[in-house]
Amino acid sequence: MKMRAMLLFLILLPCLCRAQTSSEGNRTELEGCQCPTGSDGNNSASVLCLSDKEMRSHLVHVIPLKLGETHAKASGTLVLRVRFQPDGAVDVVKGVSGYPLALASAMEVVPKWTFRPVQKKDKTYGGCGLVRVKYRLSDSEQVTTVQ
Repeated sequence: MKMRAMLLFLILLPCLCRAQTSSEGNRTELEGCQCPTGSDGNNSASVLCLSDKEMRSHLVHVIPLKLGETHAKASGTLVLRVRFQPDGAVDVVKGVSGYPLALASAMEVVPKWTFRPVQKKDKTYGGCGLVRVKYRLSDSEQVTTVQ
């Protein structure tokens, strides 16, 4: 069972950061999820650095984590760095810490989460920051909460 879990991890998690296709062409970039420090021409000026509490308050829709392994059980906490765009769509997810199989699941489902855009001075911004995800997964239940 441990070998199957490790194989699943290696298949689902070739990289801890999600590749994005740029809207200016079809090139794929691996973007880091760092809070912007200034306007550098790559749309980082439309994303604000948010605290854990602010990230939690802007989260609108959460899809529970799922383990692909049948009869597997896991519980714990993940720390993820998430960046979302002004439209609320998740742009980048990067695993900071947590159980590898749960991190692999997070890389699959967190891009489907949605956030409420940040409104500031009549402008709409995206956000970037840490999200702590508490999970309890088994065959009978998938409980995912954001702390």
